[in-house]
Amino acid sequence: MSNTMFDRRNFLKGSMAALAAASMPEWLTAAANASPSKRPNVVCIFSDEINFSYLGCWGGDFKTPNIDSIARDGMKFKRAYCTSPMCTPSRFSILTGCYPSRCDDPHFKEEFSTDEPPNIAWNSLINEKTVTLPKLLSANGYTTGMAGKWHLGPHVFGAHPSIVSDSDPKNPAVDASLRERQKRFADAVKRDGGFDYAASVVWGNFDEEPIKALAHHNIPWITKGAVEFLEQNAKKEKPFFLYLTPTTIHGPQHQLSLEKDLSYTPAGHDSSVLKYAPDSAKLKALTKDKPSWFAHQRVGMAYLDHQVGIILDKIKELGVERETIVLYMPDHNIEPGKAVCYEKGYRVPLIIKWPGHVPPSSECDAVVQGVDLFSTIALIAGVPEKNRGTPDAFSFANTLKNPKDSGDRKWIYYESGYARGISDGKYKLIVYRPPEKIIQAMKDGKKEGAINYLNRKKQDHSQVAMMHFPHYFDQDQFYNLEKDPCEQRNLAGDPLYSKQVEEFKKCLRDKLDSFPNPYPLEKIPFLDSQEYRDMAARQKALGTDKIEWLKRDHGKIVWPPTGKAPSGVVPTFSAPAKAGGGV
Repeated sequence: MSNTMFDRRNFLKGSMAALAAASMPEWLTAAANASPSKRPNVVCIFSDEINFSYLGCWGGDFKTPNIDSIARDGMKFKRAYCTSPMCTPSRFSILTGCYPSRCDDPHFKEEFSTDEPPNIAWNSLINEKTVTLPKLLSANGYTTGMAGKWHLGPHVFGAHPSIVSDSDPKNPAVDASLRERQKRFADAVKRDGGFDYAASVVWGNFDEEPIKALAHHNIPWITKGAVEFLEQNAKKEKPFFLYLTPTTIHGPQHQLSLEKDLSYTPAGHDSSVLKYAPDSAKLKALTKDKPSWFAHQRVGMAYLDHQVGIILDKIKELGVERETIVLYMPDHNIEPGKAVCYEKGYRVPLIIKWPGHVPPSSECDAVVQGVDLFSTIALIAGVPEKNRGTPDAFSFANTLKNPKDSGDRKWIYYESGYARGISDGKYKLIVYRPPEKIIQAMKDGKKEGAINYLNRKKQDHSQVAMMHFPHYFDQDQFYNLEKDPCEQRNLAGDPLYSKQVEEFKKCLRDKLDSFPNPYPLEKIPFLDSQEYRDMAARQKALGTDKIEWLKRDHGKIVWPPTGKAPSGVVPTFSAPAKAGGGV
């Protein structure tokens, strides 16, 4: 096997051996075996769809001094990946240490028969029986808390008969209903996620709030929930774990919040929320006469960085800064890579600081994936080895002390919709094998409007991606990421790479065989037919002009990018034509 190929044994072993206590360095063994009051606290800030260019510490021109300070005091991971470039499956993997294909929630299992591959989308949910990181940490002496976006429960949950679109949040009856609804959300998060504390819970996205007057971001409200958890637990003997999930910078547009009274929250009226808000007058001045996408991105990042600053200041104020790990990572990158298997959606910024352990201003090239946070945090927290291993997660705890440590993960596994893939960082294979029922529906003319990885009647993210990745519809794709980081040239049919493609398929086959549902790799003749190519051409011809949120929130997408890309990463989203500074 060439030195660019995977070690298949490494690919299969998961993290069980990697987590063995005997392999832990002395410094880490001491941290994991310390008394409960001495084990580190963990604050995981997990924001929503962030591009590298939004962060100053990654070469962007946004002002993010607080997030940048985590990089200054800690480590930047230059080869970090999410697990699936969509909110729900990415969050599922963080909390379970498993890829979404292993989801055992009844809603997920009912959606797919046992003889077909699952369609990975916004459907990998968590329930009371799911083994989660908070459940493990709580059982091993930690107090766990959550504030922000959940997005891991049934989407129908949370309706309330007294809450309708035009309800007035100032109405005392509506206020009472909101409080009762928020309590049900918090109770569900504590029950299913295993958290000891939950507050300021956003069940999905803010634009899904049933009351129109509250269908806007309220980051200060989320901040308050996190701050109160810190204040309640920082002085106790038990260490704490905080899972903070702001909705920045997902839609709706963030500048809408500048015109709202944020004391009216999804949990009822609370004037104390306002002390956690940034200076709205300055943000209005910053975005005056600017395009909507500029205002959305700049205001959203300003809210996020302000929130991070409040959390960092609170940790310092409470006197627990030196014994607290602070981690920042988004759930995925942005268009045109959302909901597909390309690097643009998968590659994300990851920054971790831990005073006295993680070297300040350090960078590392170790390959890490969001699913690995489960085993890394569990190991550092002293969770027994038999409980912290999963088939999918590799701990990168050793790398935190030594940025030159390449870690145990040598590959990245991808799954989105009906597509799957693997990469060693140099080469990458993507395959698309929808089940027979989907192929038959296409042949029958019933699915022409749904030829995309996610197989949805109207799937905007896939429509965007197919406009920027020329081989989107190919059932086999193979890329040289060093020469073609933007994945524009498919080498799957090139005889020079045939051996590598087959070796990658064998590795992928081994991983796929470990999941409950089958995923056949045999090529599907129809996907190489002229009929299919004609259907794909018609689908692509629809374009993106009718996708309202795309131009509004992102401006004009240029891919592959032009000009200088943010430092330390493969070229990412290129800014639209500048308007008062660009993005």
